[in-house]
Amino acid sequence: MADEQVTYGPNKSPITKILHSAIASWDGFIYQGCCAICVILEKILEDHIKARDLYLNLEGYDDFAILDANKHILSFHQVKCYKPLNLNFGEDMALMEDKRKYWYDNGICTEDAYLYFHCNRIVNCSHS
Repeated sequence: MADEQVTYGPNKSPITKILHSAIASWDGFIYQGCCAICVILEKILEDHIKARDLYLNLEGYDDFAILDANKHILSFHQVKCYKPLNLNFGEDMALMEDKRKYWYDNGICTEDAYLYFHCNRIVNCSHS
């Protein structure tokens, strides 16, 4: 059937969402970039020698990702900026898990690569 979407991972996320990029949304991209800079600066401050072997990947695997010297994903990072309170990002967290599964199956990360969710609000990232 032509209308049927291809899904991937234990949460059955659409492959189009796994490979989606937010580059078309300039405001979102700027916010993601600022968050990515903060995270990589923290890595540098923690251990500037070890940080020399890290890569910062924007929009390739998630909003951003930290890669090791062999360009394998160490951590996935999702960034959200929202005004409403009491948000539930369970669907977004499920998508992150499916992205990790996809890239694990393709030899780009470990099965337990870290998933980070950065937001300007306190959110509920659990899902079932």
